[in-house]
Amino acid sequence: MWKFLYIAVCLFFVAVLGGAGRDSSKSSSIETVTIAKPAGPPPCVVDLAKFEAMKQGMSYFQIVRDIGCSGTKTSEATYRRSTTYTATWQGSGAFNSAVAAVFQNDRLVAKSQSGL
Repeated sequence: MWKFLYIAVCLFFVAVLGGAGRDSSKSSSIETVTIAKPAGPPPCVVDLAKFEAMKQGMSYFQIVRDIGCSGTKTSEATYRRSTTYTATWQGSGAFNSAVAAVFQNDRLVAKSQSGL
């Protein structure tokens, strides 16, 4: 019983001393902390003008040069001496906009966009 009373008294003093430095006349306020985003390259997005500048027969590296960043290779298939792959980029439009380009032997053969 004495241990319980001793612990209760100690907790009471800790609570009183912990709040001693506060000014009770001021109302409590909420602090807003802004966390800075890490500095890095701006996100690479493709707008409609860049999409329309992609012409059939252009190489992947020409398109990367014009867009300003490399795409994400999403699929690849090889048959005999022909390699076909798809690259995608984030679009500049609303939620989930994207650009996809199909390359055969490193030349653009098809392109599509969604949400630009």
